[in-house]
Amino acid sequence: MGIVDEALAAGEPLLTCAWCGEDFERENRMGHPATYCSHAHRQRAYEARRMARDTGISYDKAAAIVRRRWLPVRIHPGFDKARIYK
Repeated sequence: MGIVDEALAAGEPLLTCAWCGEDFERENRMGHPATYCSHAHRQRAYEARRMARDTGISYDKAAAIVRRRWLPVRIHPGFDKARIYK
């Protein structure tokens, strides 16, 4: 059973990350509920807001640019990593 399933079974409300849209469980902390599921997503949202402010483009366009910049790099299966350092 995953975190989301356990939270639903316990009747705890789930929060939705403002960056990725995934549901996550609220941690037992004081203060306002979390907006992001991780510190990395909080940082990416900050980068998108700042880019939108500094360039004058919309937040949605800035967020798309930031998301593309941070997409995981896929290495071709036939690529030999050992050759990089020889």
